[in-house]
Order: sequence, then structure tokens, then C-alpha cells
Amino acid sequence: MSLRLEDVQVADNGIYTCFINYEGWYEEAKIQLQVLVLGSQPWVFMQGYYSGGIRLVCESEGWIPEPEVWWVDGNERKLTAQTKLDTSPDGLIKVQTSLSVTKDAGNKFRCLFINNLTKKQTEGRIQIADYFFPRVSLGLVFCLLFFFIFLAGIGGVLFFIWKQQKKTKELNKELEELPLRTAPPNTQPLLTTSA
Repeated sequence: MSLRLEDVQVADNGIYTCFINYEGWYEEAKIQLQVLVLGSQPWVFMQGYYSGGIRLVCESEGWIPEPEVWWVDGNERKLTAQTKLDTSPDGLIKVQTSLSVTKDAGNKFRCLFINNLTKKQTEGRIQIADYFFPRVSLGLVFCLLFFFIFLAGIGGVLFFIWKQQKKTKELNKELEELPLRTAPPNTQPLLTTSA
């Protein structure tokens, strides 16, 4: 005896009982129906620059049950990622996983979606060209360093000139406040020279 099901939906998950009653012989069997859906082909894309690296996102939808999700680099090392799940009204699961990568992690990445019951998997891949990774050239670092030292030097000179002008003004003010002294009319010089 066999049973064939067609147009199975996610809502059909559950335990079913099969009864057989034939000429006084009776048998009953319970069968658990578990609907499995392998989701769509993962789509991997660069979302933008984030924390000194590039943010990668991988999306796949239509999963039952929730898949296991991994990111691996070109050397097959597992990478830490953030994963977000959404369930549609028909019970299918949409998965979005993301991570930030830097040049140090390489430029080849895969996201894997694995159905834990069947061990079937599907994957998305991306290879990032080197020029997408933000980098600072050594020449630019030295140029900026020289520029800031130059600005600090100009600032120091301007501060020194301002300080000198302030002192000069204070001395001129003090001189103006001093009474003008003149020598009495019949005063002899204190120092004489002979020839």
C-alpha cells in the first residue's frame, strides 16, 4: 500500500494516521509529514563601506525549516556574521545575513545555507576587487603629517607675534602713565671730561 500526496503546503506539516481494515484484519500506522523546502539561490552583494571595511549581505528566501547559515572566506575559515530571519504569511522563512570584511580577510567569500535535515546546501559567492577596499597610501600619510606640522609652526609664530604686540602695548601704556621729569634750569652735568 502506498500514499501519494500532491500540492503539499507548509500547513500540511503534522502527524497523520493511516487505518487499514480488510476482512477482519486491522492495522494502524502513524506517519509524520515534515515539509522541507530548499530556499532560493542566495544573492550576495556589497551593501557599502562600514567600520573600515566592506559590508557584505547574503539573502535567500523560501526555507522550511530554518537553515543553518555560514560565511566562509577563500581559505574556508568560518566568519562571524549577523543573521536576521523573517517569516512570510505562508510560513516560509527569508534569511538575511551580513558581515563586514577587510582586505586582511582576503577577497573571496561564500555564504552557505544548509538544510539540517537533508544536509542539502546552496551557496552564494562573491569576489571583491582590491580597489574596493579602502586604503591610505604612505605618501598621503606623510603629506598630511607635514601639513599639520606646518600649520602648528605657523600657529606658533602667530602666537609669538601676538604675545610680543601685547607686551609692547603694555609697555607703551606704562610709559604714557609715567610723569615726565625735566632737569632744573641751573643744573650741572654729573659727568665731565677734560681734554
